[in-house]
Amino acid sequence: MALYERALLLDPGSILAMAGTALMLINPWADCDYWMNFEMMDRAEQLTTLAAAAELNRVLSGLTPTTVSGARTIRTGDLVALLAERKPLVIDPITYFWGQSIPGAVGLKYAGSGGSLSGTGQERLRRKIATLTGGDLSKPIVTVGWNSERFDGRNLALRLVAMGYTNVYWYRGGREAWDVNGLPETELAATDW
Repeated sequence: MALYERALLLDPGSILAMAGTALMLINPWADCDYWMNFEMMDRAEQLTTLAAAAELNRVLSGLTPTTVSGARTIRTGDLVALLAERKPLVIDPITYFWGQSIPGAVGLKYAGSGGSLSGTGQERLRRKIATLTGGDLSKPIVTVGWNSERFDGRNLALRLVAMGYTNVYWYRGGREAWDVNGLPETELAATDW
């Protein structure tokens, strides 16, 4: 049973204790002020926050899971169709990067880092994403990292879900799968955020 599933069985005080423990295990330098407001959140927001914090990976390399809570994992064919049909915002956290990405992608350097879902970095990212989406929480957003053995794209998807975005897609195969399939790539520079 996953951490967030176990949390469904607990009272809010126990959830708060688990959240603080999970946060400190993930990022010992985390801004814990956020968790002081945890009890003021509604139950759905508590569970979403707890689940996402428990899943962010500080170590960005290693075989990633095939799913991401609150988002949809997509493959290359899915992304090609999504790009043609829905014109999503594509965000590349350019952590493992050699200058090229999927055409139209926005480069937000290190936006997929592990750590905390609170603090100044998360708030800066929230403001940048709100600008890119025009504040539309239902705007389709695709996160793309280097490949299925890097957590930066997945972490970014978790961050977006925690912000309340409802149409988040994680392209697990990343730029490597895109390149292997012979699809076009374009130069990409980091965007300030």
